[in-house]
Amino acid sequence: MKKDNYFLQDKDKLEELFKMQEKLQKRLGYDLQKISEKHSQKYFNLMFIAIIEECVEIIRETPWKPWKKSMTFNQVKLQEEVIDLWHFIINLSIASGLTPQKLYDKFVEKNTVNHKRQDNGY
Repeated sequence: MKKDNYFLQDKDKLEELFKMQEKLQKRLGYDLQKISEKHSQKYFNLMFIAIIEECVEIIRETPWKPWKKSMTFNQVKLQEEVIDLWHFIINLSIASGLTPQKLYDKFVEKNTVNHKRQDNGY
């Protein structure tokens, strides 16, 4: 399979995730394409809190306490929490005007900057 086809398929998958999440948000009463400025700040704050909570839940699924011997790594539960986190990140992406293509383009742009920073001893 050519590299270009691989990326196109992944972008199509990302577009599908955005569509699925937008549909779910509409079902919950949030039209992210038409959210007013007044309500957008409340929505963003809600998403930030949800993201923080999901990050805490992710931490709970990883054995990060070196002094605690009984902690185990549960990859299945970790993956579930990461997926929960992605839901809220996609919500923020849509509400902030990022499309899958814009997300991809901006990610590639920032990734390039990050590599240049590392090349220059950042």
